[in-house]
Amino acid sequence: MNMNVPIRWLIAPVALIGCVLLAAVPARGQAVSDPTRPPAGIDSATPAGVAAPSRPAKATLQSIIRRTQDRPAAIIDGELVVLGGRIGDARLVRVGEDSVDLATATGRETLQLTPGIGKRPTAAAQTPAKRSVHGKQRERRAGEEAKR
Repeated sequence: MNMNVPIRWLIAPVALIGCVLLAAVPARGQAVSDPTRPPAGIDSATPAGVAAPSRPAKATLQSIIRRTQDRPAAIIDGELVVLGGRIGDARLVRVGEDSVDLATATGRETLQLTPGIGKRPTAAAQTPAKRSVHGKQRERRAGEEAKR
């Protein structure tokens, strides 16, 4: 063996051969399930003889879209529904600030964007506004002029 050849030149071919051999061996790991698949028991295909439901029993309001040039819309159960449009057997009849109303054959159903969270006035809005220093000075001058 030639002693003038650096050792790193000898290591590189050995490492390359080792990598090729490791790549040729099949990996024997656990089968990994797809995290984006629906849970077991939920299948996209509807069994024969069973009618597919038109929409879930309780629809979920996911977003409200307010438009200036077009009719307002809402995203209900992942579907874009324009005002007057249908989702299942229900028609979107009102788009509010934080809720929408659906008209169904059994009546009207209101879906809240954030159920259980209501709006209420802040403490600052409940207290009367304080008069400014300039307003107090104007009142004092008006009172002094009235005495003259």
